[in-house]
Amino acid sequence: MLFIPSPKYLRELRKAAGLSQAELARRAGVSQSLIARIESGDVNPRVSTLQRILKALEEYVEEELKAEDIMTSPVITVKTSDPISKVADIMWENAISQV
Repeated sequence: MLFIPSPKYLRELRKAAGLSQAELARRAGVSQSLIARIESGDVNPRVSTLQRILKALEEYVEEELKAEDIMTSPVITVKTSDPISKVADIMWENAISQV
């Protein structure tokens, strides 16, 4: 299965690599505004664009990321009785891909 990183995850990877949006954009061959729009979730990039961005990032992430590098606090929870639409909204707003 192909892993498609969320906008939030891409932002965390960039920060972990110590790169600005402008520097990542330069290294990936895209514009800084595109990086900003991807990270904010305003645009869905092509797979080829994501591949270039991830390749540029992997050169700078010195060690494998740990959960603590990207986890958020507080933990977001839902009740089993919550409507799916509410859960989906929470997931979308917080760039969560699985319940």
